[in-house]
Amino acid sequence: MTSRRRRTAVLAGVLAGVLVAGAGPVLTPASADGIPGLDLGSDSEPGWEEPLEEERQPAVFDDLGPAPEESPSRVAATGPGASPAGPKVAPLLRRSAWSWYLDPRVIEDRGRTTFAALANNGDLQVVQIANSNARLSRFTIARKVPVDDHNSPALMRTASGRYAALWSGHEKTPAYLRVSRNPDSIDQWSPRRQLTGSGLENEGASYAVLFRVPQQTDQYVAIVRRKSDRLWVMTTSRDLRRWSKAFPLVRTIYPIEQREQPYLKFTFDGTTLHVLGSDRQPGSSGPNKLYHFSIADGVVRRTDGVVVDTLANIKAGRPIDLRSTSLLYDGAGADGQVRVYDVAVVNGEPIAAVTSLGGNGTQPAYKWARFRNGQWQLRTLVRQARYPEGMTLDTADPRNVYLSYAAPGERTGRIVHLRTPDDGETWTRHEIGDSPGSRTPTTPVGSGGPWLAMWLRGPYESLAKYDTTVTGLTTGRRPVYLTLTWRRTRAGALRAIVLTRQGYTSVPAEGVPVFLRVVRNGKTRLRPVGTTNRSGKLTVRLDGLRPGARVNFVVRPSGAWGAASTKVERL
Repeated sequence: MTSRRRRTAVLAGVLAGVLVAGAGPVLTPASADGIPGLDLGSDSEPGWEEPLEEERQPAVFDDLGPAPEESPSRVAATGPGASPAGPKVAPLLRRSAWSWYLDPRVIEDRGRTTFAALANNGDLQVVQIANSNARLSRFTIARKVPVDDHNSPALMRTASGRYAALWSGHEKTPAYLRVSRNPDSIDQWSPRRQLTGSGLENEGASYAVLFRVPQQTDQYVAIVRRKSDRLWVMTTSRDLRRWSKAFPLVRTIYPIEQREQPYLKFTFDGTTLHVLGSDRQPGSSGPNKLYHFSIADGVVRRTDGVVVDTLANIKAGRPIDLRSTSLLYDGAGADGQVRVYDVAVVNGEPIAAVTSLGGNGTQPAYKWARFRNGQWQLRTLVRQARYPEGMTLDTADPRNVYLSYAAPGERTGRIVHLRTPDDGETWTRHEIGDSPGSRTPTTPVGSGGPWLAMWLRGPYESLAKYDTTVTGLTTGRRPVYLTLTWRRTRAGALRAIVLTRQGYTSVPAEGVPVFLRVVRNGKTRLRPVGTTNRSGKLTVRLDGLRPGARVNFVVRPSGAWGAASTKVERL
């Protein structure tokens, strides 16, 4: 058997042996206040929509209202896991962005939350936050990347606890990969790699999806969309160095010359790969449809469990025809074309987050979908006049939805949190303290940490022209970053100017207690030197310090602020 045939056989074992389809119970209801005046408890289930929407469906919230007037730091959300003071909005990384079809963008594991984004100067950065004390670290894994939010990476934890980042170039470059050298750390990374052996080494690629199938030989799975035929292709690897021959998952239905290729969204729940796919791009010449299928135990199943294809057929060059899978939404209805944003799984049950684009007098809408009684059902959560700019499901509990809502008269959206206590029958809204100008939210993949969601906030003109800040919602402390400048007065006195910023941004951190740490002759002293002003600035006069002392400034983790420090310097 040739090496290529051996890799193909291993791939079959990976996806056939581990991906086991499952159908579990419906989501467990939880107590919460219902929406006044909304009764959705009858047997006919008013408000739920069939895949073909012939008439406009009412929204759970006709109007979410204007943006809150309070400062974000003073508005307490009531979302899950909230601290007594409520979750806090925290700026994290300036002038950076990501796109919708990159997953995961944020991962949480072993007490650390890690995300990546592409800066508008071409720097591709990975940022890590320690959950216990909110201490920040970052690493630039690539420079001079074409500025395009599609070129941000997907992240993954390896079996040994290292980090892997996969990114592509929106058809202008192939896909690339780097792996951190040490477990639980982003401080050092391998040289840039290609997907060697996949056939994609010299092929332009778009988007990136990366996940691990535990306890298998070819345990790492990468998915990108290749340029030549705009098909989403899958490849696997045992060591992130050699990759199997990539094969397309879904066939095209419409001419790709008109850029009417499928758009896919993926999630892997540890046993099953779930896929949501629109048959062509939103904004194309005609209506599009949205489908769901899963891959498990070597076969392709519709949502109801009916087998429609085999993995062997797909690898043999016969991609899945979406029309043979489960129809979730028909864009020929009154609500118009559809865009898929997210898919999550609880107890084997897929939950979908999609938007309809409206038309013919119907406004765009955010929708939440479940599979029940043998068919997909959709709930219209809210409508708005503006084009939807993103929604996401809480990957750990998709009863929580975060979306960018533009109130009447507003040109851009703010992130709001919606929650259902009863499997979609009723919904409550929670303000998180965000303000207009926010888009493209996502939630961390992994075990539960303090970060509930992250999104982009700020000016966004196009995929290649943005000045957005990665912003997060946390039940923990806000991360801070310190910079230090030394000055001498005319009299020769030494002064230190400490600037404290929220995250890696220009937003000042006011009221942060700062300490001076001095190490001399093996002894360490730590003493408070003041609190930052409204500009995040603290000027410290250093008297009585002898030459040779090693000093740095420190922020100790407090109720509001995370830990930070300047580098140690010798006087």
